[in-house]
This record gives sequence, structure tokens and C-alpha cells, in this order.
Amino acid sequence: MIRQQTSILLASTFLAFFACSSAEPEGNGRSNSVAADPLAPAPVEAPKPEPAQTTTPGEGLFAEIKTAKGTIVCQLEYALTPMTVASFVALAEGKHPYVTTVEKSKHFYDGLTFHRVAPDFVIQGGDPSGNGSGGPGYMFPEEIVPSLRHDKAGTMAMARTPARGSNGSQFYFTLKDTPFLDGDYTVFGHVVSGMEVVKAIQQGDKMESVTIVAKGKDAEAFDAVKVLEANKDKFKH
Repeated sequence: MIRQQTSILLASTFLAFFACSSAEPEGNGRSNSVAADPLAPAPVEAPKPEPAQTTTPGEGLFAEIKTAKGTIVCQLEYALTPMTVASFVALAEGKHPYVTTVEKSKHFYDGLTFHRVAPDFVIQGGDPSGNGSGGPGYMFPEEIVPSLRHDKAGTMAMARTPARGSNGSQFYFTLKDTPFLDGDYTVFGHVVSGMEVVKAIQQGDKMESVTIVAKGKDAEAFDAVKVLEANKDKFKH
């Protein structure tokens, strides 16, 4: 078992502060209770909205992240960031050869929470400890691609400690464009459906399941385990 980094978070002074803060979503501070009035009819609760419906578009490699609030569909940049996508996919499917903090056959992300929510910035998840300090038992380096930028809400990227080469299992979605993160964190996907779900996530909300969907010949040919084996010298325990 590897001693994990004491904190997985987005590096830089501002982000270090973010990771150490409570980062809890704001509540409305109001009670939903109604004072009893014997002459008034009993209050009727408004119907709860149905979870948002999403669809997976076109060809490509996708991650479908199911939550109680709906499904987030992300397109993964397997051609540009193969090592990062391979690690994410292998964890999601319970096939990662280097994971040590859970059973190798476990679908790693199923049941994990979004443990950090920074309003108008990011939501972050993927930590088996649930508090930002955990990971899969290995680290690997960034794959920085200039054309993959934090240029819109729904950018999907790897979180890490302040040290370079400390990617693990934690990732984040941006809630707006955050260009100051470019060049420091590996962008490996983006939301194609369910952005309203991303915006509705609160701290502690669970990823009920993460399912990988390959559409098209090239995506179906992507073999996460083979990519990891070809890059095994880059994964540090």
C-alpha cells in the first residue's frame, strides 16, 4: 500500500486555499416547515423534478457518470491524452493493473463522491477516502496538450498535488472558463451532455456509476490496459 499524498487538490496558491477551505455549497438558510393553522388546508409539497435526461452523441470514447441528479456524459480525448484516458477508463472498468487502494476488479469510481464544490469554479471527485487525501495508489505525469484548454464550462481535467507528476484518480469539471489553469493540469475530456447536472452537484453527491462507452472503430480499438502497460515506467508507486 502506498502512502498517499496528504492532499489531492488543484495546485497554485489560489487552488491550495480552495482545497483547504470548506468549499461547501451554499444553502438557502431557510426551513421548509410551515406553521400549523387549523383553518388552512394542509400544505401540498411541490413535485420533485425528474432527473435530467442525457444522451451520448456521435462517435468517440465517452464516460457516462450517473448521479441522482442525472447523467453527465463526457467525451474523452483518448487520441491526444492516451495515458490519462487509459488510467481513467481502466479505473472505471476495474481493469487497472497498478491500483492498490481498492480491489483491482472494483469499478473504482462507483459510489465515490464529489468531495469538493467551489462555486463558479470547479467540482472535484474521484477520491476513495472522500476527503481529498486519497487516490489509487500510484501517480503519473501530466499530458499537456496546447489545443486542450480550460476554455469553457465542462472542461474535464486531472487534479493533483502541487508537485508535478502527481496525477492519480481525482479529476474535476470546470464551471466556467479558467484559462489560468492551462499548462498545469491535464485536460482529457469535456462535457457533451448533462452540464446542468454538473452545475447542480453539491458537496457529497455520489457518482452512482461510471460507464465507458466506445462508439466507432477507432474508439472501440482503444485498449486502456495495453496503453498502461506500454507506459508502465511512468506510473510510480
